[in-house]
Amino acid sequence: MMYKSSLSLRGQITIPKPLRDKFQLKPGDEVLISEAGGRIVLTPKLSDPVSQGRGFLAKHLPGVASRYGDDLKEAVAGTSGPDGTSPGVANRGEGG
Repeated sequence: MMYKSSLSLRGQITIPKPLRDKFQLKPGDEVLISEAGGRIVLTPKLSDPVSQGRGFLAKHLPGVASRYGDDLKEAVAGTSGPDGTSPGVANRGEGG
C-alpha cells in the first residue's frame, strides 16, 4: 500500500499511523535515511540488543544480578581482589 505525506517548511514529513504501528515506531525513535535508485528510503533503526537486555538479570534472577552487580561495583571502584588483581581480570602472565 502507498501512503501520501507532505513536506513541511522545515523539511519534515509525517510517517502515516498504519506504518508507525506496523513498525512499532514511537516518538524519539531513529530512522535511517538513504538513497537507492532515485528513491528516498526510510529504515527504522534497530535497537541495540545489549541495551535492551540491560536489567534482565535484575528482573528475572535477582540473586544472580545482585551478586555480579557487587563484583562490577568493586571493579569500577578500582578495588583489588585478594591476589592484588582487579576482580574479573584474568592474569595474562605478564609481569612477574
